[in-house]
Amino acid sequence: MTWREGASRRRCGFSLRSTAGGAARVRGGDRHREYRATSHTGYRTVYWTIDTLDWQTTATPASITRIVMDNMRNGAIVLMHVGSQVESETLDGLMTKIEQQGYQIVSVSEVLQ
Repeated sequence: MTWREGASRRRCGFSLRSTAGGAARVRGGDRHREYRATSHTGYRTVYWTIDTLDWQTTATPASITRIVMDNMRNGAIVLMHVGSQVESETLDGLMTKIEQQGYQIVSVSEVLQ
């Protein structure tokens, strides 16, 4: 745990999910909590613009792909969770579709530049 994560845990009772480039998000997407947790740490808060709902037990590769493609815009940040079979089955095809529509997939750090 970094000092920033420790500081947020002590101050707010939860830790941040950090990403490269000094960006972070709070589990559950509570923007107010996120700001409180990051305002003293030096992290920039990042919020997703497309929630794939991949955590729902009814999620399928088709439903995730539909949500993303129906809402894709320049600068979109797509929330996907790591570790389940449905994400594994979805990711390659989804990335291909996004690129076929002329979008470039970049890191959060690159979006924030």
